[in-house]
Amino acid sequence: NGQDRWTDQLSRSLLADPRTRDLAVLNFGLGGNCILRGGNGPTAQSRYQRELFGPCGVKYVILFEGTNDLGGSRDGEATAEQIKAVFQDIIREAHERGIKVIGATVTSAVGSFYQRAGEHEKGRQALNAWIREGGEFDGVIDFDQITAGPDDPTRINPAFLFENDWLHL
Repeated sequence: NGQDRWTDQLSRSLLADPRTRDLAVLNFGLGGNCILRGGNGPTAQSRYQRELFGPCGVKYVILFEGTNDLGGSRDGEATAEQIKAVFQDIIREAHERGIKVIGATVTSAVGSFYQRAGEHEKGRQALNAWIREGGEFDGVIDFDQITAGPDDPTRINPAFLFENDWLHL
């Protein structure tokens, strides 16, 4: 409850800049959220139309999703393709409404409970490559690169960890 999540930091940064101080940040993230199935509540796929397109005045969407889907996957690359398809639906629908969509890369899970048999990592690398290079997003926040550890770029830099679980920023 310290208002220190990355979305809180983004909001403070936007408010501090005269060019963006009229923008607000709505955080529809859920603990244990999944895009496709499972998780601790309704999937992002089932709620994105209401949450992204329901509020008045939405101009931008940042899609920072996929960790939990990939972490629970037996086939990371197939799961990445399914996530990509949902992202493409969101991008198309957002663009129809004049909303810009910014893709955010999935951060490392090395050291977390999701690290097993390389499936998460294979899917993460495939999804991140598409986010960075696919050309469908209006912009990219490369959280993977930004949060890479200085001594081990395959792990999140401990300075960015919200908890010591090697997963949450």
